[in-house]
Amino acid sequence: VASLPGAGRREATGFASATSALVGLGYPGGGALGDIYQYNPVLDTWSNLPPLGERYLASGFALGSTFYVGAGTAANFFQQSDFYRFDEQLAAWLPDADVGAGTITGASSFVIDGAAYLVGAGSSANQEVSKQTWRVGPVPATP
Repeated sequence: VASLPGAGRREATGFASATSALVGLGYPGGGALGDIYQYNPVLDTWSNLPPLGERYLASGFALGSTFYVGAGTAANFFQQSDFYRFDEQLAAWLPDADVGAGTITGASSFVIDGAAYLVGAGSSANQEVSKQTWRVGPVPATP
């Protein structure tokens, strides 16, 4: 498998859709990173996507073929709750829904039935650990 380009990192964001994976952001030990790479498993290659903005401990997920990245801790150490979606036609990260729950850093994410969930995060400046679950995405139809 091809090695990830760019700097080595920890506290990065990684997730997959049905056809590719994204890895990026993170902390190399000397400041946050803003680069994001997309892995193509068929070609075993990484391509560089436009940078998102320096942050680490962010969350990411794919809803269908659309990639979302957000929250985490910015390079200035301020925790974030904003999310961005990648627009393939514009080749740009566009602002999307704010989680609206204050700041979130280090949350785990998963997707069920077209909605993403963020769970367990530091949610304040003093790194209190949260048990709260946040939902991002469409609300499923009710019977």
